[in-house]
Amino acid sequence: MDNRSIFERDYAGEPVSPNEPDYQLLITDIEDCMAKANELNTGRFSFAEARKNHQIY
Repeated sequence: MDNRSIFERDYAGEPVSPNEPDYQLLITDIEDCMAKANELNTGRFSFAEARKNHQIY
C-alpha cells in the first residue's frame, strides 16, 4: 500500500481518484492556488503586497 498523501501522489504526476477521502482537500487547494494566481496576474497587488499576502519567497 502507498502511504504517500494524495498531494504527494498528485505532485508526482500519478493519477488520483475523485473517490479518495482527501480528494476534496486537493481540489480546494488547487482552486485556492488558481485564485491567488489570478489575483497576481490581474495586477491587483504590487509584488511586495503579493509576497506579504501570499507568502511568496
